[in-house]
Amino acid sequence: FEFDSNIVHAIDEACMRKQIERKNLVIHYVEIGLKDDGFL
Repeated sequence: FEFDSNIVHAIDEACMRKQIERKNLVIHYVEIGLKDDGFL
């Protein structure tokens, strides 16, 4: 995936604060979005 620079910065900051790898963080937020939209 390609993200805008502000999203990349937010992802990097979230990874640092949560001590989680970027891949796992993105998967986590995708799952949250899918649940919020009723797909999971």
